[in-house]
Amino acid sequence: LKLAVCNNALCSSPTLVILDSAGDVGLYTSMQFYGSSYPIISYYDATNANLKLAVCGDALCNYRFLVVVDSASGVGWFTSLQLNAANHPVISYYDVSNSNLKLAVCNDALCSS
Repeated sequence: LKLAVCNNALCSSPTLVILDSAGDVGLYTSMQFYGSSYPIISYYDATNANLKLAVCGDALCNYRFLVVVDSASGVGWFTSLQLNAANHPVISYYDVSNSNLKLAVCNDALCSS
């Protein structure tokens, strides 16, 4: 999973940051900004068949937290991320193993519960 941070409107020389490189990760991404301009990205980890979340601690994502939101096998396809009024992630995603649409409503910004 990579993040391109653009320095101008044309994004002619973006800063590229590798957020997660553990296996085949970064599929079905969805991104929002919280705080002043900090990215938060939901994505599918195909190696482990998990739904994951990358929460950046600054605009360039030099500091980040990688969280497994749902570890049931085959979950995390087609993520859609929004932030609620408290800036906590709310993620809809597909559970391919059970053919279900799922919703994760996080109780904090890092989705630790």
